[in-house]
Order: sequence, then structure tokens, then C-alpha cells
Amino acid sequence: DRPRPHPRLPHRALMPAKKRAALAGGPGAAKRQRKEPAAKKPAKLVVVADPNNPTFNARAGTFHSISEPGILRLAGTSRTDWWSGKGAASAAAARLPAVDLVRLAGTLEIPLTGLSPSRPYLTSRGPLRAAHSKWGADAQAEWWHRKTGEIQSVPTVSIAAIIAAGAAPEKEEDIAVLDALEHLAEPADDLWQTPLVNTLCALDRGAADAPDLLRVGVYLSRLYFETNGGAGSKIVMDRLAPVLPPTRLLSRLPAYDSVFFSTGGGDHSPFSPEHLLKAAEHAGYREAAQPPGLALRMLR
Repeated sequence: DRPRPHPRLPHRALMPAKKRAALAGGPGAAKRQRKEPAAKKPAKLVVVADPNNPTFNARAGTFHSISEPGILRLAGTSRTDWWSGKGAASAAAARLPAVDLVRLAGTLEIPLTGLSPSRPYLTSRGPLRAAHSKWGADAQAEWWHRKTGEIQSVPTVSIAAIIAAGAAPEKEEDIAVLDALEHLAEPADDLWQTPLVNTLCALDRGAADAPDLLRVGVYLSRLYFETNGGAGSKIVMDRLAPVLPPTRLLSRLPAYDSVFFSTGGGDHSPFSPEHLLKAAEHAGYREAAQPPGLALRMLR
């Protein structure tokens, strides 16, 4: 699971002679007309995640709650916790409707430079491919790219295309994040030939010389949870922002007044035995009631 090396731009020695001479200012340079870079288009807001509806139907391109009646009908069940069971994993492995549903794990943003201002870098779209006969008569058509595993049912920016273009993230560690996302999406023969991780991406163009911003929603298939995730998962998970902020505590642990106190220790040297013992001292707690049916008296 070692991240693959980031693609590099072609060396000048590999360029055609005329292009090389023009870049060097030699013969042929006078005929070369300077092309002004195309103006960047204004950023277009594209939804890559809906925290209130964290389930994405990759075939239909719609966001849902996992307990919506339509989703339950799609799965042929009335149980709202069906997706976490082994039945859903078996259905996804057999290419039944459960394979269409992916769950939002989190989002991340990566500033990029070196991208063409006129190229959208979208995933290739086309008709869905029929599933191979080995998956059975009820198998769903594939909504992902056969090689990259990226979603083809909706217009989304392709991470594979971003990497192939030689884009340069502002932070070096984000190179490994892009590589991990690309690797985890690629269908593997020993992993049901389906992508374990999918992404919905939008590319917000920066003004003038500002970097472009790649916004990524990371989605996990049901079959992802039947694997150990691999080393690439840790790289991605460490970078993800949570879907929702941590919820408040429903109840707090009881707090009682301290009942044990000792003297001294606090005015000693920080590394003296007296100070260390004082720092590790438990403040104590109130006496608990004797458990019923216990013959042996519990001591304090």
C-alpha cells in the first residue's frame, strides 16, 4: 500500500525539436506567437456533501438519509439499520441495489497549482455498463469507471485526471492524500471488482495567481467495511474533516466533593518524591452502598 510516486512533467529533452527551440529562444522562436493564458472562470459552487443526508445514491446522483422510505424500499427491507448488517455486505458483493449506496466519511480541501484554467478535469461520462454474467441476472449496471473506479453518473472532478495533469498541492503531504484516494477507488480483482472509496469533487478556480481549491467529499462503500482499509485509509482519515461537529454529552458523570486530603508535597521540588506523590494523589470519592447479597463486608 505504499503511495505511488506523483507524476512529473515531461523533460524538455523529450519534446519535439521545434518546441524545444521555441522555449529556448532559438530559431523558430520569432514565429511563435505568445499566447495569453485564458482567464479563469469564476468559482461555481458544487455540492460535494450533504451532512444532513450522508447517504449518496451513486446511480441516481442523489443525497438521502439511510432510513428514508425510498432507500428502504430499494433495499427491500423495513429495518433502518440494514446497511450495517452482513446482509447489506452480501447484497453489495452480488451487485444488488446496495452497491449503489455509499456513505459520507468526511470532507477535505486541497489547494492546487499548475492546472489549466480552461480544462474542467471532469470524469468521463457515458452509458452505464451492464454487469458481467458472473454476477447473476439481478446484478446492477456499473456506475463507476472500469479502471479508475470514479463515479460516472454525475459530473464530478476526476482525481485521476488531476494527478495525471501534474497538479502541485501547496502542502507536500497532500500528494500522498491524492495518491491514496486514487488507489482506494481503483477496482481490484480480489475486492469484488468494485471501488471501496468514492469521491465527489469540485474545483473552485482561484482568482489571478491564487491557487485553485479542490473540494472533496469522501464516500465509503458497504464493502469497504469488509476490509482492513489498508495503509492508504489512514492517510485519508487523518486528513478528513468530520461530517458533523461532535454532539453534546447527553449526561455527565457525577462529581462529588473530595474526601481525602494530605498535607505537604506541593512546596517541594517538582521531581522530588513528595511532589510526585502529591501530584498522583486521588482526591477520593464518597462511600458506595454495600452491594446486596454480598456476604463479605467490603472495606474502605
